[in-house]
Amino acid sequence: MTTTGPSSEPAATTVGPPSAATTRDRRSAEPTTPTATAAAPTGTDPADSPAPGVALRPRGWPRKIRSRILGWYAVLLFLAIVVAVGFERQVLLHRLEQRTDRQLSLQIADLARLARTPAATGTPAGPGAVFDQFLTQHATGPGQVFRTYIGGRPYKSLPAGRADDAPVRRLGTVTAPRRGTLRIDGTEVRYAAVPVRAGDRHGVLVATDDLADEKADTEAAVRVLGVVSVSVLGVSSMFAWILAGNVLAPVGAVTALARRLSERHLSERIPVEGDDEVAELARTFNTMLDRVEDAFRTKRDFLNDVSHEMRTPITIVRGHLELMGDDPDERREVVALVTEELDRMARLVDDLLVLARAEQPGFLRLATVDVADLTSSVAAKLRGLAPREWVVGATATDTVMTGDPDRLTQAMLNLASNAVSQTDAGSSIRIGSRQEGDKVALWVSDDGPGMSPEVQGRIFERFASGGSKGAGNGTGLGLAIVRAIAEAHRGQVTVTSAPGEGATFTLLLPLHAPSR
Repeated sequence: MTTTGPSSEPAATTVGPPSAATTRDRRSAEPTTPTATAAAPTGTDPADSPAPGVALRPRGWPRKIRSRILGWYAVLLFLAIVVAVGFERQVLLHRLEQRTDRQLSLQIADLARLARTPAATGTPAGPGAVFDQFLTQHATGPGQVFRTYIGGRPYKSLPAGRADDAPVRRLGTVTAPRRGTLRIDGTEVRYAAVPVRAGDRHGVLVATDDLADEKADTEAAVRVLGVVSVSVLGVSSMFAWILAGNVLAPVGAVTALARRLSERHLSERIPVEGDDEVAELARTFNTMLDRVEDAFRTKRDFLNDVSHEMRTPITIVRGHLELMGDDPDERREVVALVTEELDRMARLVDDLLVLARAEQPGFLRLATVDVADLTSSVAAKLRGLAPREWVVGATATDTVMTGDPDRLTQAMLNLASNAVSQTDAGSSIRIGSRQEGDKVALWVSDDGPGMSPEVQGRIFERFASGGSKGAGNGTGLGLAIVRAIAEAHRGQVTVTSAPGEGATFTLLLPLHAPSR
C-alpha cells in the first residue's frame, strides 16, 4: 500500500525493510475469506467470559496459606503472652519482696537508734526497755509480727500472744544481724533478726513478714491479666483471619484467573489496590498477561495475514502449473510468472516476520547514531532505487541519538519506496532530518497525488488500501513496518497530505530510546 502528501518536513520515526507498492489493489478486488482466527471454543457461550477488569471471586481461597499464617500468628502471640505474663509475675513478686525488705530495714534502723539512746538516768538502757519502747512506737502491718527475746527466752510480741514457732525461736539467740526467708507451716516468711546488747544482757528482735496474702493478690492479678490476654488473642485472631483473607485475595484471584486462562480469556486482569508485596504480585501477573496477550495477538495476526495473502499467489501458481502445456515459450512464461509470485511470497513472509518480531525483545540493536551521517547514508542508497530526482533537504548536524541504525535505515527506505510508487520517473523526492527539542525528525516528502484524511487514518495498517497510484510488487506491509520500527523506538510516524498536494511522512523519535 502506498500514499503521498505535501512536501513539508514533519517529525521523525523508524520502520522496516523497503516495500512500498503492494497487492492492495488486488486484495481489494478479492473476497476476503476468514482464516486462522481466535474463535471461541465450540459449545461455549461468549457470555460466560467475564468482562475485562471485573473482580474475580476465586473459588479456591488459599486457605492453607491463610491457616498457616493465622496458626503461626496465634502460636507466636500465645508464646509472647506466656512470656510477658510470666515476666510480669516475677517482677511483681520481686517488687513485693523489695518493699518488704525496705520496711524491715527501716524498722531495724529504728531499733538500732533506740539501742544507742541512753536512758533518762544516764545509764545504758537494757534490752527490755529498748524492746518496750520499740513495740510502743511501731505498729505491725498485715502478716507482720515482732518477737523479742532476752537471754534466749521469749519476752514480748506484737501483736501480743503470737505463737512462738520453732524456726523463729532459734533466731532468738543470734549474736549477729540476720536476714532471709523462713518456711513456717508451708508458707514463706521474710525475716530480720537484730541482736541488742546492754551490759551483760543480750536480746534479739525478730521481725517477720508473711507475704502469703499479698502473693495471693499478686497471683490473682496475674491470672486476670492472663485471661484478658487470651481473650485479646482470640479477638485479634478473628481479625487476623479476616485481614489475612483480604491480603491474600489477590493470590486467590491469580489462582482463579490462571485456572480460567485460555486464548479467549486473555483480556481479563486482576484489580489491584495497595502497594504491598501481594499487590505487586498481582501487578506482575497482569504485566505477564499483557505480554502473553501480545504474543497471542501477534501469532493471530501473522497467521491471518499469511493465510489471507498467500492464498492468491498460491492459487495463481497452481493454476498456471496445471494449465502449462509443452510449448517452450509457454513454459518460459509460466516459469517467469511462478518465479515472480514466489519472490513476492518470500518478500511477504519476510515483512510479516519483521512485524512479528517488532514487539519482541531484541528487535532493536541500540547504538549511538549520528543523525547527519544516517541521513547521508540513506540518501546514498536511494540513488539506485528508482529514476527520481533525489533531494537532500535540511540535515540535523551535531545531533546524536540512541537507536538502531539498520532499522532506521530500513524505515527511511520503506518511506522512500512508498514515495517512488506514488510518483513518476523524474519526479522530485526529498529527504531530510532535524532536531526538535529532545526528539529527532526524519522525513520523506514527494509530489505524488496525495491522499484524503480518511486514507491517512488507515495508511499505516497492514494491507490497508490507500488508493495507491501504482500497485507495483510491494507486499502492502511497508508502512506498517515503518510504524512498528517507530513504536519500537518509543516514537511515532505521521503523514501530512491532501489530495493533489503530495505527502510528507515523518518519523518523530526520542533522542534517547529506552532499551527494550
